[in-house]
Parts: sequence; structure tokens; C-alpha cells
Amino acid sequence: MKFFIFCLFLTFLFACEKENEEKEIIEDCVIYVKSKTPEDAGKYLILVGGCNDCHTPGWDISGGSLPKSEWLVGNKIWI
Repeated sequence: MKFFIFCLFLTFLFACEKENEEKEIIEDCVIYVKSKTPEDAGKYLILVGGCNDCHTPGWDISGGSLPKSEWLVGNKIWI
């Protein structure tokens, strides 16, 4: 029983330690998008991130030529 409690304690100890390491790494990361306007930065992030692939109906069929007013309106199927 003591061995089980010891193993459980070690599991929690290592789990907490790993989370702290990941948190420190994330806090050190800073992402910059350089653009003339915030709108251009948003457009860049949407295109690079592939958001339109799932969240804009007909995006793949149109080859990316849909007007911006139809971007990210959501898909009726599941997104």
C-alpha cells in the first residue's frame, strides 16, 4: 500500500513539473505578424492557418476565389 501511495505521489509530482515546463516555454514564445493593417495580419493568419478549409463552405471547390464576405461563415455540416 505504501508503494502505491508513493507511486501516486510521484505521478502527481512529475505531472505538475511537466506542466510548469510547458507553461514557461509558451510564455517565452512571442509571435509577430508584420503587416500594414490589422486586417492584413488577420487575412494572413486565416490563409496560413487554413481556417477557410473547414469554416468556409465551398472554399476548396472555388480554389480560394470566394469573396471575403463569404469567408468563415461556418459549415452547416459540423463546424
